[in-house]
Amino acid sequence: MLTWPVVFMTIQLNQGLLFGNKTQRALTGGTNGVFEKNFVAALAVKALHINYLAIEVVMIINPATPNDIPVLCELLTALFTQEAEFLADNVAQTRGLACIIDHPEIGCVLVGRRQGQVLGMVNLLYTVSTALGGRVALLEDMVVAESVRGQGIGSQLLAAAIKYAKHQGCKRITLLTDQNNQSAQRFYAKHGFTLSAMMPLRLDLGYGQF
Repeated sequence: MLTWPVVFMTIQLNQGLLFGNKTQRALTGGTNGVFEKNFVAALAVKALHINYLAIEVVMIINPATPNDIPVLCELLTALFTQEAEFLADNVAQTRGLACIIDHPEIGCVLVGRRQGQVLGMVNLLYTVSTALGGRVALLEDMVVAESVRGQGIGSQLLAAAIKYAKHQGCKRITLLTDQNNQSAQRFYAKHGFTLSAMMPLRLDLGYGQF
């Protein structure tokens, strides 16, 4: 069973020892962290020992709380200024985030944090596919704070969202990107997403934006 929060870590090498199977226990420190496979592999747990200098927690990813809403609205404002179809609206964003956070049956907002600072977010919304006969997810609002971009945080957030969706029994994840956002399309393709032959259509029900 997947346990949250998810802890992503890096390691800097120098003198010191971590022994055999004690390596993972030493790293978890008794917490419920879930470690990336690549990270555990990099530690070479099969070996009797490895050298190390320090273990630095890079990011903890867990579900958002109501207290996160103001800073998440700031992230959404930055995101919506880049997207073709949406306009930033703090009141609407606050209402939408609260709806998801207060009703986990609707979805989940995952937040990446470092030392209490929010670094980024990603949003999963649930629906049901009759074709697949089960729950599926829509992935939205994938955004990393501008000051920490280029550090792999987006990839870690997306990996966590995929794991979370699987944990929730979702059979598929669907997302939308702007047609001219080639960098975003390359990013998602790198993580296994493929183009759909389907074309999205929308109907504005009187709220002025999609």
